[in-house]
Amino acid sequence: MADEQNLRERFVQILLDRIRAEPYPSVAQMDLLESTVTSPDQLAEYLEALMEKVESSRFPSLTMMRRIQRIASRLPA
Repeated sequence: MADEQNLRERFVQILLDRIRAEPYPSVAQMDLLESTVTSPDQLAEYLEALMEKVESSRFPSLTMMRRIQRIASRLPA
């Protein structure tokens, strides 16, 4: 049976895939991912996915930009 860390990583990847696939991702899924992610690499991958959404939008959501700002502050310097 998979250990807890592997299950957590798999869960984060499932959420990340869903967030990437949706033009307007679920706030609940983004919140869940943010509270589950443990590695800086996963956090950076998530941040990149959100930034791609903002970059591709003519009028990006202020809420999404604030989320990106908050997540970026969690990354190691």
